[in-house]
Amino acid sequence: MKIVDTTDTAPGHGDFTNFNNPLVSESNVAFTGSYTGGSGLYVEIGGAGGTLTPLLNTGDALFGSTVSSIFLGSLGYDNNTLAFQYPLANGHSGIAITYLSAVPEPTSFALAALGLVGLGVIARRKKYCRA
Repeated sequence: MKIVDTTDTAPGHGDFTNFNNPLVSESNVAFTGSYTGGSGLYVEIGGAGGTLTPLLNTGDALFGSTVSSIFLGSLGYDNNTLAFQYPLANGHSGIAITYLSAVPEPTSFALAALGLVGLGVIARRKKYCRA
């Protein structure tokens, strides 16, 4: 069953042009998708025929800067916990996680949760770098 293809529109953007790293956890599918002018991190809640939800796009505000790109590893999605890498426009980068068992609408709440998790990641990274 189809999840998404290049005839579908990236929510808030144009048609998808490419996809990378589809990952499955329970009945949800997470992936990065490109569109003209950027890319994003998406999850299809409920699998094929479910709800396509954008989690984060290039150009979105994150941790006082903007997202330059988003990367998923091959083992970054388990028990509806999704890990991803994010480089920011200000030169900082990091790894964050978000929990997807019930992604609320609108997704700004999911991004708020991402922010709290990411702040913990950044704080831990700074603590270990000072040693």
